[in-house]
Amino acid sequence: LVTALNLKDGQVLWERQMDSTPCVAPLESGGSVFLALEDGTVMLLDAESGEPKAERVLKNKAVLDPLPWDRGAILFLEDGRIVWLESEQGTKSKQRRVTAMPTTAYRNKNHLVVGSAMGVIDCFSPLTAEVLYTYDTESDAPIDQIVAHSDRVFAVIGKSRLVCLNPSSLQIAGEFT
Repeated sequence: LVTALNLKDGQVLWERQMDSTPCVAPLESGGSVFLALEDGTVMLLDAESGEPKAERVLKNKAVLDPLPWDRGAILFLEDGRIVWLESEQGTKSKQRRVTAMPTTAYRNKNHLVVGSAMGVIDCFSPLTAEVLYTYDTESDAPIDQIVAHSDRVFAVIGKSRLVCLNPSSLQIAGEFT
C-alpha cells in the first residue's frame, strides 16, 4: 500500500494498493510518483491523485533510492544499469551501465557520481548521461558512501577507507584508513 500524506496536517491525500512490494523509496518528480517494485516494474502515479500514469518493465529491481533529474527520475538497477525515465509516460530517455551493481549514488547540478560493489566510481552528466570519468579504487570492497563537494569526490570504501578524489586529474587527493 502506498499512501500520500499532506505535509501540513498529516491527512491522507490518496492511497494505492500495489501488486508488488516497493523495493526502494518512492520519488516525486515532475508531477509523477515513481515506484520501483520488487518484480522489476516501475509504476508512475499522478502525484496529485495517485492514479496510474504508466508502467515500465525494467526486468531488474532497483537497488538504490531514485534521484530526480530535470525531466523525471534516475533509477539504479541490480544488473548495473542506470536508467533515466521521463515523468509523463515513464519513457526511457537514457541508459548507462556501470561496472558492477550500484551501491551508492550522489547527484548535484553537474555530476551524477555512482559507486559500485566492485570498488569503482563512475561519474556522469546527470542531464546528458555522458560519461565524465571512471575511477577504479583498486579494491574489491564496495563503495559504501559517496558525496561530492566543490571539486572533490569523497568515497567510503569497505567501511574502513576514506578516499578524496580530484575529478579533474583522477588522482587521489587524500586517503584515510
